[in-house]
Amino acid sequence: MDGAEGKQPDIAHMAEQRLVGHQVDRLYAGLPAILVNLAVMPIVVGVAFWGSVSPTTLLPWVVASLVVLALRYALMKAYQRRPQGAQDALRWAHRFTVTSLVSGLLWGTAGWAFFTPDSAALQVFLYTSLVGLAAGSIIVTSYWLPAYFAFAVPAVGISALRLLMQGGVEYTSLAALMAMFLVIITRVARVQHAAGQSLVRLRDENVDLVERLSAEKSAVEAANHELDQRVRERTAELLEEVEVRKAAEQRLEHLAHHDPLTGLPNRLAFGHQLDRAIAQASRRQRRLVLLFIDLDRFKEVNDSAGHNVGDRLLQSVAERLAYNLRLSDSLSRLGGDEFVCLLEDVVDGREAMRVADKMLALLASTFDVAGHEVHLSGSIGICVFPEDGTDRETLVRNADTAMFRAKAEGRGRAHFYTPAMTEAARRRLQMDAALRRAREAGELSLHYQVKVDREGRPAGAEALLRWNSAEFGPVPPSQFIPLAEDTGLIVRLGEWVLREACLQAMRWREHGLDLPSIAVNLSVKKLEHPEFMGQLAAVVEDSGWPTDRLELEITESMIMDGERAIESLKLLREAGFGIAIDDFGTGYSSLAYLKRLPVTALKIDRSFVDGIGRGGGDEAIIRTVVALAQRLGCTTVAEGVETDAQRRVLLDEGVDLLQGYGLGRPMAADVFAEAWFARIADSGGTR
Repeated sequence: MDGAEGKQPDIAHMAEQRLVGHQVDRLYAGLPAILVNLAVMPIVVGVAFWGSVSPTTLLPWVVASLVVLALRYALMKAYQRRPQGAQDALRWAHRFTVTSLVSGLLWGTAGWAFFTPDSAALQVFLYTSLVGLAAGSIIVTSYWLPAYFAFAVPAVGISALRLLMQGGVEYTSLAALMAMFLVIITRVARVQHAAGQSLVRLRDENVDLVERLSAEKSAVEAANHELDQRVRERTAELLEEVEVRKAAEQRLEHLAHHDPLTGLPNRLAFGHQLDRAIAQASRRQRRLVLLFIDLDRFKEVNDSAGHNVGDRLLQSVAERLAYNLRLSDSLSRLGGDEFVCLLEDVVDGREAMRVADKMLALLASTFDVAGHEVHLSGSIGICVFPEDGTDRETLVRNADTAMFRAKAEGRGRAHFYTPAMTEAARRRLQMDAALRRAREAGELSLHYQVKVDREGRPAGAEALLRWNSAEFGPVPPSQFIPLAEDTGLIVRLGEWVLREACLQAMRWREHGLDLPSIAVNLSVKKLEHPEFMGQLAAVVEDSGWPTDRLELEITESMIMDGERAIESLKLLREAGFGIAIDDFGTGYSSLAYLKRLPVTALKIDRSFVDGIGRGGGDEAIIRTVVALAQRLGCTTVAEGVETDAQRRVLLDEGVDLLQGYGLGRPMAADVFAEAWFARIADSGGTR
């Protein structure tokens, strides 16, 4: 009931809109007749009053009348060109009313301005014309009474007011007659308006009735047709339903056992397949091989080119590997960037390695994905049944362990599983758990290694992280830093190192040791962390250590990732931080690429320093790096300096700063301060 009542205002509103639309259509349909009268009359009036009214008054009025006429003609044309069915009738009615008002004001102005008491004939002609125009407009404007009033009232009323103000019996009587005539034609306009509305409503009712009858007829015909059709359709549906259900079951079965992105068998299907293969190999006493394949640095593709490109790349990898397998072998996707290949009827390990090498070569070939040229590599772990496991879980776990060993040895290679790997993996898990507790347990500390200038004076320090584990004893950085990198713990450790190094530098300053600069190693994961810039700013603000005395060291291989690394480094340099490239000379970066980087220092890798005097051309490499740094406006730092002979050669080649065990080992903070002051004293400087 409430719903029916709620629809009544909507129906009434729609009917009212339709009525207004019909009225406005009639309004503009009759406008040409009005425009003809309004086009002729200004010319007639102008000719009649020429000589009786000043041309400076008469001509502008005629021109204005013709301009308004042109505007109303343009309005009519615009209405005719509007889109069919547009719901804007009221707006066009208002426009019509405004132009009628302007036209009525112009004619009322004529009745006022062209008053000529000396010529009764002209007066009769003028006011008769005004009354005639007002009466003639009823035929059209009665469809929209505001338009009628907008024209008739100013056209007749202003003239009647002018006569009334003139005074005299004859003029007052004439004004009264005009007012009376205005009342009469207004009454006529109202009557005609009501009649027009009634006709429009009656026509709408007839149209609605015809439409309802037509709709009812169509409904009856449609119902009969539907009844006939239903019998035929239901019969076809019963047959089709069986096919659809069968297809749906097959689709669900496929989705349950296949990866939706690549179309390869998924983890569930692979598990069933491996179980069957193990059972068959056991009965036939044959070997089977599991290749666990992981794409190297796949995350960098997602981060740099986007996940859509990453998905397309996974599809291309799956297609390329699957196409090059034997019919007896199978490829599955476990998830992410991990694939597994099952090789059946394998004679020995050499055959498995040949397949693995072939897959590595396929992965190393360039992929063209959505306009991106992607270079990729993979790491493969190889596990053999029955030597490395006799059940699904063991084989997959051991192949995964072998894959991680391949990654640890440099990526882009394959590695067979060995029992020792399980122990290494177990130790790795234990070490990871211990490292996560190390900071709270107070097992982490920073040691500082001095940098000296060409005169032997201390010129800065590098903060180095040390871990003295209660469970494992002193753990070398070469073991726990890669572990922290792999597990993501390096982000938290990096923030702690930055904060502790800056706070220690401020403590030294308070005791008279004012470091020119302190260097901290920066992990690629730390650099890519979205909150890194905010964390770094907070460290500097909390510690008070100036940004121009904090040098961030990054490895050369890190900056080869492209535009993202460049933009991050530019932001750091703009903030005032020093940027040093660590292990320089090992990452194959080009001069053109280096010129784009905001680098302040190049650290010559220790491998080149170790090679001094051994005839391997390391001196020439060092000389080239120094020349390159000078060209880029950078400082050069040689690390790994252990002998006086190395120091002399490096100084001869023009290296700016030296660092290494031969100049000072990494030391705890208090020991480092004492050594700093002692070196200053030895070099003849002051605290």
